[in-house]
Amino acid sequence: MTRAEEEPDALVRSPGPLTLDEVQRSPKLLLAIKRAVDEQRVPGRFVLTGSADLRLMRRVPESLAGRAVHFALYLLTRREQLGLGRAGVWGKLFEVPGRDWPAMFQSQSVEEES
Repeated sequence: MTRAEEEPDALVRSPGPLTLDEVQRSPKLLLAIKRAVDEQRVPGRFVLTGSADLRLMRRVPESLAGRAVHFALYLLTRREQLGLGRAGVWGKLFEVPGRDWPAMFQSQSVEEES
């Protein structure tokens, strides 16, 4: 959390895809992500996780509206519990190296639009 608060712009400019957990705890980090996305839009560049929905939080100055796709993650689905199903795109994240995530998300967006 220290780097997220002290050097948020440097952190988000780290090479490759970046996974950040509990982003709602760092307003400076969210603003740095907004700036980075506005400078260069690359799908899958950031995977942000947290236990709160940024869109519903009043104390968070940035929801990343128009810059993020939001997924609600639940516990295992019934099919997953029974060993009968996969977790959609989330299952694919474990099948490919992190450096390939942007291309995977880009192809997923194209498939959904077709």
